[in-house]
Amino acid sequence: MNILDALEAKVGLPEDSEAVRKQKAIAIAAGLGATLLILAQTLLFVAVDAPVISRIYIAYLISFASLVAAPIIRPRAFPAAVVLVGIVSCATNLAAHGASGGYSGGLWFLAWFIIIPLSMFLAGSSRIGISFALLSAVLCLVAAFLEPAFAGRAFAMPPVARVISNTFVVLAIMAVCSGWSFYFVNQVDAARDRADSLLLNVLPAPIAARLKHDASTIAAVIIEPVSGSTGVLVPPKGYLKRLREICDKHGILLIFDEVITGFGRLCTPFASDYFGVEPDMMTTAKGLTSGCVPMG
Repeated sequence: MNILDALEAKVGLPEDSEAVRKQKAIAIAAGLGATLLILAQTLLFVAVDAPVISRIYIAYLISFASLVAAPIIRPRAFPAAVVLVGIVSCATNLAAHGASGGYSGGLWFLAWFIIIPLSMFLAGSSRIGISFALLSAVLCLVAAFLEPAFAGRAFAMPPVARVISNTFVVLAIMAVCSGWSFYFVNQVDAARDRADSLLLNVLPAPIAARLKHDASTIAAVIIEPVSGSTGVLVPPKGYLKRLREICDKHGILLIFDEVITGFGRLCTPFASDYFGVEPDMMTTAKGLTSGCVPMG
């Protein structure tokens, strides 16, 4: 059992679906990773003798770690913990931004206002994510308004330490994106596996195996050059040419259904002439007589 499976067993509730369990596990794993980054930043601020920011980040570390641990101890606390993590992170990083001298301090505390809404959206819901995006936007405006007051608190932080601190922020952004990308890729793979299982249950195994992602099982593609039944939809420029190329690549016949487009209805003899695409076969049926006589 890997760490994600262990977290899934810890934070999942009996009524949770498999997708929700994995979502919670990824969120807690991301929280644990963020805790380590916050610890590293705290130690950095202590080492460079930045007492105000150090105290802010020590309080941040304790509260953040406690909130991340809460759902592991009490799984039903997960929704509240997610919201509180966002609130604490926003408040702390705005305070640290001010204590470092604002924008003139050169520290990227406000970059957390990108990480936090994204994390809230993925770990909680779209409503929570949008709420924190609005909160972050308001706090950025507050930071801009208070910049003259913040600028007076700037202190001489060693350039190397500033670069290291900002690197931690970049790593946090990369970790959030990578972690959730891993989650969504796994969800796609799981959906594909479920579809394959369903296919195997419906069809004999040899046939089902051939139907999966194999162009050799497709004899032909039949298409209306201009789709009539769905609202007379004209294809995007280059669409039919690209379809012709794909069919040629895989040895698939391309058939045009020209019942409603043939015989001059597009001001050319056929739609194939209008779009400059030559099909392998063409159907016209009742289009031969405008539907007046059952022919074809």
